[in-house]
Amino acid sequence: MIICVYSIQILKLTIIKKVQHKKFNFETMKRIGLVLSNTLNVSPYVKYFTTVFDRNNISYNIICWNRNNFPIEREDNIICFDYTSLEGAKPIEKLKDYYKFGEFVKQHVKSQYDYLVVFDVASAFFIYSFLKKQFKNKYILDIRDHSPLITPLKLTGMLRKIIGLSSLTTISSEGYKEWLPKNEKYVLSHNFNLLLIDEMPTNHASPFSSDKTNIVTVGVIREFDENKRLIDNCSTDINYSVSFVGYGSEYDNLKLYSSKLNNVFFLGRYNKNDEREIVMNYDLINLIHPDNLHCNTAMSNRFYMCLMYKRPLIVNKSSVHSMYVSKYNLGVVVEANDDIVSKIELFKKDFDYEKFVISCNFVLNLIKDEQILFENKVEQFIKNSRNI
Repeated sequence: MIICVYSIQILKLTIIKKVQHKKFNFETMKRIGLVLSNTLNVSPYVKYFTTVFDRNNISYNIICWNRNNFPIEREDNIICFDYTSLEGAKPIEKLKDYYKFGEFVKQHVKSQYDYLVVFDVASAFFIYSFLKKQFKNKYILDIRDHSPLITPLKLTGMLRKIIGLSSLTTISSEGYKEWLPKNEKYVLSHNFNLLLIDEMPTNHASPFSSDKTNIVTVGVIREFDENKRLIDNCSTDINYSVSFVGYGSEYDNLKLYSSKLNNVFFLGRYNKNDEREIVMNYDLINLIHPDNLHCNTAMSNRFYMCLMYKRPLIVNKSSVHSMYVSKYNLGVVVEANDDIVSKIELFKKDFDYEKFVISCNFVLNLIKDEQILFENKVEQFIKNSRNI
């Protein structure tokens, strides 16, 4: 791992309730630059920051990377690096691509901005010397996943340096504290838009209202083994059905595997606007992921679906979700060798829908408070940085 980071360094050298937010006076500010190693259409979390900036009349540019060569909307404040980086490329090729993106960022940032928001550790690493020279304590580092670079950067101490150089580090899951450097102050920023709470349906049909128990896996369909396990557990019981709504790398393989089963269904891609109606047609949301550091510590969109649409979850005991599910009785927690149907039947036996709705709303309020704290911290960062 240490050799890996050393190689990267060589590579770099070789390749040349609706709350009232307090308003601040930002007249002396220049712009903020947001460094995003992807496009906005797949990065909804950028909005959590720009909402704060817009509310305080702060101008900003977004320096993003169109790595998949998709046609994207070009706005005046979006600076786009049009360079294809294949998802299946070898790690060394991806490192080269990140280096090129880093050079593009440095070229366009120069002295145009007073502050930055850097949206992943890899991007921060490839502009580290630039950050150290021009933006010490003047940038926010936002961490939304456990990238392959995390482990070698942590072993060499570089991750702590990148975090230590930032004025504020935001994370999308409490679970990330398991692998992040200790004794650092992190601010939680959920992958959840507070405005959705206002659109939350008020009349929910109770799950388990018929003799049949319907389970849905909604979103990106990955993880063949984990979904196969759910299929194997439930397909032999005529009172159960399993549906997959969405698409992903294992969709076709799972569909082929289930081709002879009459209670497993594949409905393909869906319109995001139809998500609420889709989810509320089922009794349980499947959130069984592989037992690894990345999946166990990340918060899934399906967790927020549970709270919004009042549908219980099925989760791994080793995941960060199980902490919420166990504490607030939000669903079924399973281990590797458990009979999933038996665990569900046990949960259904004592299920009280009214109490479940109260629990969902309680956790939503906790999340709302955490998001408000995040927004206040971003505003405080700007206020403090203005005087540096």
